[in-house]
Amino acid sequence: MTFVFGMRGIIPQSHWKRSALAFAAAASITFAVNLCFVIWATTHSKETLSSDIGVVSSGNCQIIKRWNTGIHVVINIISTILLTGSNYCMQCLIAPTRAEIDSAHAQQEWLDIGVPSIRNFWSISWKRKVVWLLLATSSFPLHLLFNSVVFTSTSTNKYDTYAVSAEVFNGGDMSSPPQNLPKHLFPNPKDDDDREFVYLDNKTCIDQYGKQFQSSRGDLIVVGSNGTAFGGTAAVSSWEHEHWGGIEPAPFEWICDSEKPCDEKLSEVKAKSTWIISTGMEVQGCYSQKTEEHCKLMFSKTLCWIVTTLNLVKGILMLFVAYGNSERPLLNIGDAIESFLIEEDRHTRGMGLRSKAIQRKSGWWNANLQNFDTTRRRKFVAGSLCRWITCIAICLSAIIICILLLE
Repeated sequence: MTFVFGMRGIIPQSHWKRSALAFAAAASITFAVNLCFVIWATTHSKETLSSDIGVVSSGNCQIIKRWNTGIHVVINIISTILLTGSNYCMQCLIAPTRAEIDSAHAQQEWLDIGVPSIRNFWSISWKRKVVWLLLATSSFPLHLLFNSVVFTSTSTNKYDTYAVSAEVFNGGDMSSPPQNLPKHLFPNPKDDDDREFVYLDNKTCIDQYGKQFQSSRGDLIVVGSNGTAFGGTAAVSSWEHEHWGGIEPAPFEWICDSEKPCDEKLSEVKAKSTWIISTGMEVQGCYSQKTEEHCKLMFSKTLCWIVTTLNLVKGILMLFVAYGNSERPLLNIGDAIESFLIEEDRHTRGMGLRSKAIQRKSGWWNANLQNFDTTRRRKFVAGSLCRWITCIAICLSAIIICILLLE
């Protein structure tokens, strides 16, 4: 029983303060999660790419991508909790008290109730202003940085391209690669692989190698038609070849036979029945070396500490809202009705039916009785035309910018 009564003394009695305390507790938990992650990731980092970037894990891309997705789900849950709590506490801070409303009415001004209004900012106490500004400014970097804390990278392969004549097969089936490829034909032999190749038809070969970043395939052998493999003459020997080195300035420029950049011609090359590469050779098929994709799950130490610090700051500010704010705000219309029923506002006596539009049109102290208007109104009229236009314009601008960036 002593514990129960002790808890009653700790937990605020006001419902809005209890909610602020609940968000502060959630922020404390998320702070503990963030702190544990950054300490664990820093101490268990497999390698350090720079003073700021560490590697949490590396290996199979499918596994790394699953880990990345899972971590970002957790990140978005944490950020949603923090930003929701922050917005709630900002609403509690910006909501006016009865004393602030009476003071504004005495100066023939009004304040907003039930909405997060910047108008109220100049009427609230300086302590609430400071806390409100800190909550607002700490939300902005969280929006920008939290999802950038953890990210992945995919290793790209440097591959060599070789040409052989179809005469190598002596009229045989090209669907199986020739056995026992002489290693001396390759200028850059790789001792750590068995140089096994799989057959690809022309379209598949273009699809697999017509990309800026090659992460799943290695060296390539292109098979040319007899008499076209080497400048219009047949191969002198079965394994005569032409080599274009590793990655060109544009990695797949060799795929096209035109002077235009190959990325502009790639779809046209795929659509043709014959495939002629940059050397003028007509290709009958390819042999590709399959490699395992290799990915890394990385994190930024600087961003981790920034996010963790902001998390701590938000938790402390939420505790202030729960315990350090002794003023009773009018958070919604119900609070205002209760307050004005208990204590009448002499500055607005007889003005209960006046709308904001009428007030602006006729002036503050024109307290003539207002007839009740029974006209049915839609919910959208609660927002002014200017606010609707601004809101829609911002949303459309964001959508248009995203579309342009995707293009």
